[in-house]
Amino acid sequence: ARLKKLSEQLMRSKDRALERIVELRDLAQQQGVIAVEMAAVAEGRARKFTLVGAVMTLTSGLVLALYLSRSFSRPIRELDHGARLIGDGNFDHRLVMDTGDELEDLAAHFNAMASKLKTSYRELEERVRERTRELEESSRRLKRLFDGITDGISIIDRSYTILNANAGIAGSVRRREAELVGSRCHRSYNGSDTPCAGCPAADTFTNGTAASAQLRWGTRDMQIYIFPLAEEQGRVRYVIEYAKDISETKGLEQRLFQSEKLAAIGTLAAGVAHEIRNPLGIMKTSADMIRRNAPEGGENRQLAEFLIEEVDRLNRVVTRLLDFAKPSMADIAPCDVHDVLDRALALAGPPHWIREAGVVRLYDRALPPVAGDRGQLCQVFLNLILNAVQAMDGEGSLTLATARGDGKTVTVRISDTGKGIDEKILPNIFDPFFTTRESGSGLGLAVAYRIIEAHKGRIEVASAPGKGTTVTVSLPAG
Repeated sequence: ARLKKLSEQLMRSKDRALERIVELRDLAQQQGVIAVEMAAVAEGRARKFTLVGAVMTLTSGLVLALYLSRSFSRPIRELDHGARLIGDGNFDHRLVMDTGDELEDLAAHFNAMASKLKTSYRELEERVRERTRELEESSRRLKRLFDGITDGISIIDRSYTILNANAGIAGSVRRREAELVGSRCHRSYNGSDTPCAGCPAADTFTNGTAASAQLRWGTRDMQIYIFPLAEEQGRVRYVIEYAKDISETKGLEQRLFQSEKLAAIGTLAAGVAHEIRNPLGIMKTSADMIRRNAPEGGENRQLAEFLIEEVDRLNRVVTRLLDFAKPSMADIAPCDVHDVLDRALALAGPPHWIREAGVVRLYDRALPPVAGDRGQLCQVFLNLILNAVQAMDGEGSLTLATARGDGKTVTVRISDTGKGIDEKILPNIFDPFFTTRESGSGLGLAVAYRIIEAHKGRIEVASAPGKGTTVTVSLPAG
């Protein structure tokens, strides 16, 4: 019984122990759930605290970095700004830094550098100004030398474009220097769209050697010399053109040649005239005797009269030939050239020639008198007026103009609107016996030339087919 009782007690103790264990298990489970929940809450809080800490740490780092960055970047920006100002020429700019470190030393070196640069720049500016003055003076001297040469000088490239031109060549073509630069030489000098025929510049560009030629620029005769400006590999890109106006020289040569030719012809003509005149006198005397002895209306009388007329005509030709060969001594005295022109116009005969031609007088009444022989000058002007009227066939305009010439000279221009003279025969019009008219003797202009030459004057003719003729007579003032 005791064992049974003890067994029952043990069973009850076991049951109570099991119940207690279940209770403890349930309590442990409850406490575990609570612990898990509390751990989750703690973990969430820990995460929040960690994130806040990280944000605070990051913010603090950024603030510190920004502060440090601004502390270092501001002097650097000031250095950069100062360098830019100095680069723009502001050498008075200075940096002020109180950092107490290497940046302050760098600013001091920067300021010292700016001071040295300012001094160096001033010295450089002065040297540049001095050099500029020297170059400008040298340029002015070269310009004076360039323009002081009365002959023409220009620089031309391979396209015949004028790169530079002096006053001499501008005056030769009656243009301004600024108008010539940039234009084509053949257009400005000769009015041509293509290079001049025989242009020496073309030879120089091709061969690389100097060349020369005589060219005609408008109404002027020019002697052209071309000199190459060689560059690398000997290729010529530019040439120097030296142009000399030889119109006056050629005119003098032509007048000298004409004078020598006329003098030689005159000497020959004088001898021939004297030899012809004596037989003509005998022929006229004989014909006159035949006429007196021949019956009126007879054939011999008519032949004798015809012979006498032809002998008289030949005598007139011989007389004019002698006048050409040896003009009579001129009675030089001051005379009014306008009176002489009006006298020649009145002698031009039949008046309707002059009326139909239409005379225009352009007289400069302020001109001084000329030194000349009134009769011989009237003979010259009469011959020129008759030639002009005949060239117009009585229709057109005859202009008589006077003006002051170069130096102490007076010029007379007799112009017509006739058919003009062919360029091929123009050089021969003053030759004796040269004429384009069937009835002309060819001595009128030759005699006029000798008379004007004896007066120490000059006679020139300008003409073109269909554009009329202008004869210019220059005479010394009295």
